[in-house]
Amino acid sequence: MKKLTLRLLAVSVALLMVTSTVATTYGCKLDGLSPGFWKHHVRVYLGYPGRYSVPHNDPRITDGILDGYLATIGVSAQVAYDALSARGPGMAAIRLEMANNFNAAAGYGEY
Repeated sequence: MKKLTLRLLAVSVALLMVTSTVATTYGCKLDGLSPGFWKHHVRVYLGYPGRYSVPHNDPRITDGILDGYLATIGVSAQVAYDALSARGPGMAAIRLEMANNFNAAAGYGEY
């Protein structure tokens, strides 16, 4: 049973790697990530508890990677966090716009 589980895991990882490579090679953009995903990572960047994760089988997000995304977008981490945390009527559009700015900076499609 353990061998079967390990084989299935290996096949799953290989398929993710092929999907990412094919998407990059043929100009397809990977699906964008949610406002909640980006909010979590900006919170970690700002020093709140939590850990960075690995999106779409890409390298793990780090402070340096987020520095680059923030520079590309042209906002501070606090401004990005405030936009990703916006609540109230019509604020979903603001959260989505900021998430899609991060998605574009990361080379992903829109959410």
